[in-house]
Amino acid sequence: MIVLLSEAELGDLLATFTTSAFRFELRERYNSTVGAEPFRKWQAGESDDYAWHRSWVEKISRDVASGKTWQRVRIVSVPPSDYTRYGIKVAQLVVKGG
Repeated sequence: MIVLLSEAELGDLLATFTTSAFRFELRERYNSTVGAEPFRKWQAGESDDYAWHRSWVEKISRDVASGKTWQRVRIVSVPPSDYTRYGIKVAQLVVKGG
């Protein structure tokens, strides 16, 4: 079964899992209100301190430290879109966080 969740619903779901979280993504782009301005900055070559993403990275770090497992698979087209390339850049922050 495929379930489409809003950004808020996904956040609520990911805040409550107890053992492992697995995301399988097929979308080329997300229209996130949180990520719109950072993506615009990236496209314009402007710097970003990623403060907007800090709480998420900290959550991942806490979850991993407590023994929870996070996994994510994203199917992308070739060549990758600008949004996919940006997503890979931002995902590196999460990988460093745990």
